[in-house]
Amino acid sequence: MKLTKETADFMDFRLETFNERLKEISNIVTGRNTELAAYISDGDGNISDERIDVLISALIEGLINYNQQLYSHLLYKLSDETRELYECFLYCTIQGVAYMKYVDILQHTEVERVTTFSDILDILNHSFTYRDRSELLYIEQLGYPVATGDTGFFRCCDVSYEILTDSNIMNVFSDEEAEIVTEMREKQRSMEVYDDPDDEDDGDDYEKQFAREQLFQAPPLTDEELFNRFYGIHDEYEEQISDHEQEEWEKVTASHNSWKSTVVDPEKFIARYMRYRELYFTINHTKMRDDIEKMIDVFLYEHGLSAFSLDERYGMITYRTERYRNIISSEIRKARCK
Repeated sequence: MKLTKETADFMDFRLETFNERLKEISNIVTGRNTELAAYISDGDGNISDERIDVLISALIEGLINYNQQLYSHLLYKLSDETRELYECFLYCTIQGVAYMKYVDILQHTEVERVTTFSDILDILNHSFTYRDRSELLYIEQLGYPVATGDTGFFRCCDVSYEILTDSNIMNVFSDEEAEIVTEMREKQRSMEVYDDPDDEDDGDDYEKQFAREQLFQAPPLTDEELFNRFYGIHDEYEEQISDHEQEEWEKVTASHNSWKSTVVDPEKFIARYMRYRELYFTINHTKMRDDIEKMIDVFLYEHGLSAFSLDERYGMITYRTERYRNIISSEIRKARCK
């Protein structure tokens, strides 16, 4: 069967759907679909900052114990800075905006909050691996739509920051970060001005260079200006937005307010995110993904939420998976013979 545009899209859709089903099964077996609420809420059902810290401490101690038990002949130690990096990640993620496949400009981005252990891993596993601070700043200063590609931790926290403060993350860049961005823009401007092969007409060169200078010196566009640039400005006599658009905007705004109301200490949330940004590029974090995943699995195991903690009863999972594997294999063979 020759692949076409339609069948390529259909193949990708089926693969994505199939992987989602496999993930659901994995989450059931590992217990990663467990709701966080029971571990971060007080007796009245409200999210508690104290209980969040207790959960984070339990997760990290579980990781330490795992390594001590598995490698008892070696001295295992989690450095203070690595521990703080993990604490910042977990604190912001547990209360944060959940992973989104695509992030539009804020007024068009409906958000949900993290509710399960699986949500934490979604953000972790979909995060870009930035080589250095400059790569992150380059994406952030470009803004929408370029920055929509990163839907992991940094992007989710940038969205969270914007909802909490009604301002862009660039507004709190440190002096060092602002200098890096300035150098980037200087270099970019220099390349555009002097390397443009179309600038053959001396008469137009000054005007083009002046226009680029003005563009470079202009402050970053606001969300409203970005929206107008990409979607156009309505004529004053035209209907500003349709009923459908109004409904969508109200839905988005409600999602922002709903998430914002669950953040128990916005200032602490922002401070932890800012600290994470500092630590991420100054210490070795190559084991972070494995460590976060392992600490979650250990916690779920020790609390009897993972099927792996079952004794001989775990055999029924092995039996069922082998049985359905054979059934699927048989059904596929039959389908190919038709």
